[in-house]
Amino acid sequence: LGTKINDAKALEFYLKGAMGGDANCQRLIGTFYSSGKGGVVKDSKKGFEWFVKSADQGDCAGQFNVGVCYLNGKGIGKDEK
Repeated sequence: LGTKINDAKALEFYLKGAMGGDANCQRLIGTFYSSGKGGVVKDSKKGFEWFVKSADQGDCAGQFNVGVCYLNGKGIGKDEK
């Protein structure tokens, strides 16, 4: 809001927040890696790892994303259970 969209700059700030332990930032970084957004190379495994960090802190959206990764085999072996 109030500025041009800049995914790379957003990622820079998300990384700062994630390193400070913010679960929302960790989940958003997972989204960036899962999609190849923000100038990062698409890497489903790294995306999954960031989703797990978020989920481990109780972030519901992070937990959902971990489940989706298992369901679809993205960044981790497929496991519908």
